[in-house]
Amino acid sequence: MTAGLTPEALRTRLVAEGLSPGEPVHLKLLKRERLVELWGADADGRYRFRRAFPALALSGGPGPKMAEGDRQVPEGLYRVGPKQLNPRSRFHLGINLGYPNALERQRGWTGSALMIHGGAQSAGCYAIGDPAIEIVYGMVAAAFDAGQAVVAVHALPCRLSGDETGLDAFSARLARAEALFVELGRPPRAGALLGQYVLEDEREFPQCDPIVAWP
Repeated sequence: MTAGLTPEALRTRLVAEGLSPGEPVHLKLLKRERLVELWGADADGRYRFRRAFPALALSGGPGPKMAEGDRQVPEGLYRVGPKQLNPRSRFHLGINLGYPNALERQRGWTGSALMIHGGAQSAGCYAIGDPAIEIVYGMVAAAFDAGQAVVAVHALPCRLSGDETGLDAFSARLARAEALFVELGRPPRAGALLGQYVLEDEREFPQCDPIVAWP
């Protein structure tokens, strides 16, 4: 943790913000709206919206990240584990998305160190400022401490309703994931097969390379 920001101090701040550190969490990144959304699971296990944080910097344009150095913010389905937290980021605190995931490796896309972090500079990352990253990072770290193994992150081109009409094939699969999220009340398990996302309710799912956090 950064100097002067102990886990105990951070937890105290989260409680003061009206949040429940230790509850399971899920993150949504909305590129067009320039938002990072924090979702938490209630006692019934269903995830509900908690808080939104504006991106102070967000590089690139519509579409997924495909190549190292293109400065594009990723779009896709990611899993974050404890090893992907960076308490000593040069941008205060950082959460590595785990790019490239299984789908991106299948497609031959390249890149590294794609983050949600503090500060107000972006080269393919969501920069949300120091006060906001303290809350997001703190909630993710507290969820891990309470036993959540991985945090699902949906990095979306925009807010998707689940209607795939008019979307390109890649975005349509993300819309399908959002529709299943609404149905299940939790992020669906996801995998990659032949460069496409496949979700847990589809018959091809057992043959997929799973989307996983860093080992």
